[in-house]
Amino acid sequence: MDELFALPAYRRLLASRDKRAGGELGYSDSNKDGGYLTSTWELYKAELTLIELFRHHEVGLRLFHGRGGSVGRGGGPAYDAILAQPSGAVQGQIRVTSKAR
Repeated sequence: MDELFALPAYRRLLASRDKRAGGELGYSDSNKDGGYLTSTWELYKAELTLIELFRHHEVGLRLFHGRGGSVGRGGGPAYDAILAQPSGAVQGQIRVTSKAR
C-alpha cells in the first residue's frame, strides 16, 4: 500500500475520488482457514494496520464487510459487528452486505 500510495498516477486517482479508497475484508475464507476466533482477531488487527496506513498517507478509508449466512462465513448480527469495529475504522461511512436469514 505504501508503494501504491506513492505512485503519482494513483495519487491523481485518489484526488479525483475525494482522497478516499477502500477494500473488502474477507470473512468466509479466513474463517474456513483459521476458525472463527482466529479469523475475527486477525481481521481486527488488519483493520488497525489499514487505519494507521491510510491516516499516514492522508487517505480516507472505507472498508467493505461482506457478511452473511452462517457465523463461519462471516454471518451474525450486523449491528454487533459494526459496534465491534476498531476506533477509526468507520470514517463517516461503512459498506456492509448482509445475507437475509
